[in-house]
Amino acid sequence: MNAAGVVNRLWHLASLPAARRFARALNDPGRWQRQRLARLLRDNADTAFGRAHGFAAIRDLEHYRRAVPLRTYAGFEPWIDRIRAGEATVLTAAPVTRLIPTGGSAGGSKLIPWTSELAAEFTASIGAWIVDLQRRCPSLRDGPAYWSISPQGSPPSGGAVPIGFEDDTAYLGRALAPLMATVLAAPACLRGIDDLAAFRHATLRCLLAQRDLRLISVWNPSFLTLLLDHAQTERERLIADIRLGGASGLPAHLTRSARPWLRADPARARELEQSDWSSPAALWPRLAVVSCWADAAAGLPARALARRLGGVPIQPKGLLATEAAVTIPWRGHHVAAVTGPVLEFLSPDGSPRWIDELTDGSVYEVVLTTGGGLARYRLGDLVRVDGFIGATPCLRFLGRSGATCDLVGEKLDEVFVAVCLDRVVPDAGFAMLAPSPLGNGYTLFCDQVVDAATLARLDGELAVNPQYALARRLGQLAPLRAFQVGGTGHAAALAHRSIGRVLGAVKPLALDRDRGWHQRLPGDYVA
Repeated sequence: MNAAGVVNRLWHLASLPAARRFARALNDPGRWQRQRLARLLRDNADTAFGRAHGFAAIRDLEHYRRAVPLRTYAGFEPWIDRIRAGEATVLTAAPVTRLIPTGGSAGGSKLIPWTSELAAEFTASIGAWIVDLQRRCPSLRDGPAYWSISPQGSPPSGGAVPIGFEDDTAYLGRALAPLMATVLAAPACLRGIDDLAAFRHATLRCLLAQRDLRLISVWNPSFLTLLLDHAQTERERLIADIRLGGASGLPAHLTRSARPWLRADPARARELEQSDWSSPAALWPRLAVVSCWADAAAGLPARALARRLGGVPIQPKGLLATEAAVTIPWRGHHVAAVTGPVLEFLSPDGSPRWIDELTDGSVYEVVLTTGGGLARYRLGDLVRVDGFIGATPCLRFLGRSGATCDLVGEKLDEVFVAVCLDRVVPDAGFAMLAPSPLGNGYTLFCDQVVDAATLARLDGELAVNPQYALARRLGQLAPLRAFQVGGTGHAAALAHRSIGRVLGAVKPLALDRDRGWHQRLPGDYVA
């Protein structure tokens, strides 16, 4: 048995208790969730947040709802600022070891507290998923895997708490992450490559050397699509690197760190010379599954990727957020992660429901209480109940609630976009950002002249959101375009938005998810 086989089997064995707990919990999710909530309240009663909300006196679920109001990230930001400044026991008794950046807030970037308790929630959920995945596809145990690595960019700086992970294997837990690092198809150090073309080349060079690759796990499907595009254009250079060893264009200090992945392999190079590079299955003949987002806005790129994979199955990730795992793939469904965070749901009328109060076919907004200290946190994601396994709902991600837009994972917030527009085009009478009619990108609809420099400034303002910045760097989002709107543009927008609503209740928007504004507004594209 090779090293990958040994490590994958050890991972399977280590994850079996989590899978068994999850299987038991499916028949009585309410009891498991109430027990989890009681523990979080008990453990964090003497924190600043716990004292402010009377955690010690809470005795039941209804009391919890009365004592702790629903909050978006903005409501937690002052508490997280205290953590970032170095204050202990603010939201959790467990120390905050990291602040994990993600997008979607009015400020462009959120920082999610990472604690041992939050890590345990992810380990419980991911452990159950990986056991089910390996049972459904046993060949995964016999070869290496690629787990998403993204170029780091420039995370928020300052503060007493480190920001960000070195790579996504950190979600696997302190014990498993170092073990898995020994059999990854590409090393985490590639994250330190600043140049995007060099990053793609080094990543592909490592992946193509792995004839036995079994699993590719990425977030957005377009990330893998763009890698495959790069492979087509850099075929000869990639083959030469594998034949001779090393990776052309990789900085020397990273070459040293990545040396075990960069060995010369003339036999593999000869095989690749004879392979059909338009077929991922020909490049990796034992590739068993690709894991990626495939719901809501990710549906189109996921289907395009599936066609390109030529029979290699895609397993949709479901709803796995930076804040928590909400669902996990299990027996061909996306089941609520009942042994992870405490899950609450808001009906369209705003009434809250616990996990054992949901009805099939209904749509809800997800609310979380996590081991990272987020209590009754509105995640901003909508899900629909698509049946049950045992008594536990299967949930399909539908998209973001409220005024947000999320084409490829960038999670732009309308309030944040309004601030960006005010800074870049402060004199405009009408300015709105909306998805471009074709492809993944945005158009600035504006009633004043917008040149390339203005678009560049707006792009820089939007890049305060780390997900937007990453999507632009990876090419998942196209450059901004500009549409100059004629003098009646504001009236046309107001008229369209007022259809079916009281005119006085229609609010102007800085961000709209509709791709059809170029057909409704007078004017034309200018950049």
